[in-house]
Amino acid sequence: MDTKFENFRSEMGLYRADIKEQSAENLSFHEAVSLEIDSLMKDNLDLQTEINKVLKEKEILYAELSILHLAIFGSRTNREESSKVKIPEPKAFRGTRSAKKLENFLWDMEQYFIAAHVRDEDKVSITTMYLADDAKL
Repeated sequence: MDTKFENFRSEMGLYRADIKEQSAENLSFHEAVSLEIDSLMKDNLDLQTEINKVLKEKEILYAELSILHLAIFGSRTNREESSKVKIPEPKAFRGTRSAKKLENFLWDMEQYFIAAHVRDEDKVSITTMYLADDAKL
């Protein structure tokens, strides 16, 4: 019976050694997992900071885009609305040698250009369409 007891004791000693070894391995594994979790949490924090930066940049870009959109399309809308008003065309200049008639023609053309929102590049070619008779020469 003593031998059985001794065998039992020796097996228990082996089990204890295995348990201590497993505990040490578990502790080591736990430490490794803790370090990995800490590293992942730091990476997550860095990533969250970067995401916040990108979101702020996105907000700024959307604001700039809205301003540009308003500047481009807002002015077109205003022009389209104002172009619905019928603008009387100026009378043709026939080349009479009267300073008063020439002055009136030029003033009428300026007012027409303002009301019609004509670009500077187009003013000369439009003005030549309103020259008649001797004024065309």
